[in-house]
Amino acid sequence: MGRRRLMLLVLTLLLLVGPVARVVDAQSTRRLLKPDMNAGPRRTQVDAPSDGGGGSSLEPSGFPGTAVQRRSSVLQRVANLTQTQLDGDWGDIRRSLLQSCGLADSRNAVGRGRTTHCFADYNHVDCCAMQVTVAHNENEGRVAGMHRSNQLGPGITASSLEEHGDGGSWCTCHIGAGKNPPRDVCHVQFEARISFKLVWCPGHSTPPTFERYVIVDDDGELLATGIPDPDSLEPLPHIREREANYNVVAGSKFAQACVTDPARGI
Repeated sequence: MGRRRLMLLVLTLLLLVGPVARVVDAQSTRRLLKPDMNAGPRRTQVDAPSDGGGGSSLEPSGFPGTAVQRRSSVLQRVANLTQTQLDGDWGDIRRSLLQSCGLADSRNAVGRGRTTHCFADYNHVDCCAMQVTVAHNENEGRVAGMHRSNQLGPGITASSLEEHGDGGSWCTCHIGAGKNPPRDVCHVQFEARISFKLVWCPGHSTPPTFERYVIVDDDGELLATGIPDPDSLEPLPHIREREANYNVVAGSKFAQACVTDPARGI
């Protein structure tokens, strides 16, 4: 009788414990599945570049057209420019910026990759690295002051240097960059972050001389600065072009490097 009572007791305990264990497991599962309301949104992870695209739709800034790997290469090239390359003859400086951006120094036909205008006027000063899937995007009236089409795809394909990785580069117009958020070609037409922007700084003279330029990233952080030789073989952009360049972004994050770095005399 003692053995039978023991077996009955064990069976009774198993019947009691089993359902409790199942309840606990179910509660644990619900806790794991339920979002932590105090944790806030999760940070999006950067995927490996997609085949031929050079970027990912999960690019953390929310700009899925960014060629992430190519942009990283551009930023590294800019960081490695020496002060000798950033000062001196303007033609040499401009070619260094072109190469750093992943663009050939090309004199092809307009619309077929010509880059002689890149960093040479007030407007074409954004180095934009975009995925191949958006390189043929058109403006469609989204950027004010730009042609409704603004088809840059053939030029991007013709002049982008493959050594920087997948995707393409172009010196896009920065009209609209002073808005918050920026409404320029790189951000809006190509849905990409800029790799770098060239901004001419007014300086402290009266009237402003705009003799120094800064190179800033998409957050407005200073990457490099230089003062070209005013007697360069390749003439600097006219002072009115340099002034207009600054006026597009005056008061925005992209102009801060011109006014908040007194150690560099800017």
